[in-house]
Amino acid sequence: MVMPSWTPPPSQFHYHHTGWAQRPPTNGLATAAMVVSIIGVAGLCAWGPLSIVVSPVGAILGHMAKRKIRATGESGDGMALTGIILGWVGLGLSILVLAGSIALFWWINTLPPDYFEDPYSY
Repeated sequence: MVMPSWTPPPSQFHYHHTGWAQRPPTNGLATAAMVVSIIGVAGLCAWGPLSIVVSPVGAILGHMAKRKIRATGESGDGMALTGIILGWVGLGLSILVLAGSIALFWWINTLPPDYFEDPYSY
């Protein structure tokens, strides 16, 4: 007795690996916007006037990066948005801190001369 040869049916699935999908490159302006804005907000804690100068630079870089990302299709949209938000928030907070400092120094300067004297000193 002869056994018939059996072959499996052709498969509909092909296990052919075509390679990994390439991600678009990350926009350098988006990375710079995020880093500069983080430095600006951190500078608010260390030294207020630094944030007034640095934070808007990060926000402007973020706007430029978003425009370039839309034109070229690069990745980094979230980093650009983070740079924009942190940049404008850092600028707003630094202006509030500066205005509060000016108001505090003005208030201290308008106090009467004997305000800080101890009433029980004599």
